[in-house]
Amino acid sequence: MKLQVFEFIDETIEQLKGKKEELWWIANHLEKFFEEVLQEEDSYLNISSRVKSEDSLKEKILRQNFFLRYKRPDVVLERMVDLLGVRIECRFIRDEARIYERLVELFRTRLDDGFYRSELNDSIQLRIRESQPQKQHNGFEIYKLDGRYRTETTLYHFELQIKSFVNIFWGDIDHRILYKNFTYLATEDFIREVMYSIKDNLEMVDSQLMVVYNHLYNTEKNGTQSTKDQLKKLISKQIHDIFLLRFKATTGIVLDFRKPTDLIVDYIFAKAHYAREIEDSEYIIKLLNRLMEISRKELVFGDYIDLNGDRNWTGEYCALFGGGVESIMNLDLKWNLILSIIFELEGGDKSAEFVNFIEYIVFTIIYRVRTAVKQTKLTVDNGDQVTNGFTAEIFEYICYEYNADFFTLNNMRTIERLVLEFTEDMEPEELLSESDYKRFRKRLIKEVEG
Repeated sequence: MKLQVFEFIDETIEQLKGKKEELWWIANHLEKFFEEVLQEEDSYLNISSRVKSEDSLKEKILRQNFFLRYKRPDVVLERMVDLLGVRIECRFIRDEARIYERLVELFRTRLDDGFYRSELNDSIQLRIRESQPQKQHNGFEIYKLDGRYRTETTLYHFELQIKSFVNIFWGDIDHRILYKNFTYLATEDFIREVMYSIKDNLEMVDSQLMVVYNHLYNTEKNGTQSTKDQLKKLISKQIHDIFLLRFKATTGIVLDFRKPTDLIVDYIFAKAHYAREIEDSEYIIKLLNRLMEISRKELVFGDYIDLNGDRNWTGEYCALFGGGVESIMNLDLKWNLILSIIFELEGGDKSAEFVNFIEYIVFTIIYRVRTAVKQTKLTVDNGDQVTNGFTAEIFEYICYEYNADFFTLNNMRTIERLVLEFTEDMEPEELLSESDYKRFRKRLIKEVEG
């Protein structure tokens, strides 16, 4: 029995195919409109447009959980802000601001929902008064505006970008190598560092090659990572290559699964450590042999997971979080894959393994909160109350969308750091207010989601 998300994707793609002719007409119309209004601008060089491809649509549905969010394929196409794309190309970075200001001058008439239109075409509208340029997740800025095109029957959304030659060049590298490359790379942080250096100073190629050489030389010479961390990366790459590359070959879907892969590896290492049945080195050999066996098997992806029997949860948060994951594990592709891989690796009773995995996640979060609270001057009773308060806010947040990418080492460290910031100056008998916990959750969301 296949997951509903695949049927949803197929139905959405069929609807996209049915609208392709109309969408390309709109894209060309947008292109011509902006060419006409910018023809007097010396800095403007070219305008291009596109309609979202079928493969890109697949990835976005999975990445943004559109199946759970919108339920219907037609709603996905109506709400997708970059279903269409328009790019205005200019010579230099400083020209980006000039073209943006020109658009501000053109789109003067404010609509009720915050969009603006020009006097030249009522059908084309831009959300043009938001702060520009926008900061992206990679830390760099881009002039990117939400737009929409109104036909007689439908409102289609498009994304308008203003880019100089340098930023077009950089954007293509960033998109292909960092954003679209979901293959697990043990040296990804290094590649990102070098790419960012190139962005800062494209003409200093010789200097960047020296940075590459020095980094590789120092890493090899000093062995900066611990043996266990290197083994974890090795296992992560093995799991990713065996499962995710075959998933791509089978389904045609490229899925960024690096964070969930690390979660799986952290869990199976922690499980082996606390079981203390065998030494770490012996467990690694056993695990590698198991991966070798799996690599020779025919793997099936997207099968319905059936957990028989009742779950014996340890504590309310395990029941809350575990019940939520169980309710979406056959709807959310990432959770389905995470659990399928764990069951394949560990074998045994699926229900018991599921409970162990959920308890590992829950106890990891609670441990981070407790570790921070223990560093304060709070009494034991007050420390327990404060711990419970922070824990409740964290689980209210993670049980809202059940984002499988949340459970990273960096985010766990962020939880501990923020708890410590909110408690380090507290007196022994002091307690926090409800508004303090709400502020904590807002800070956590801001730092995690950027």
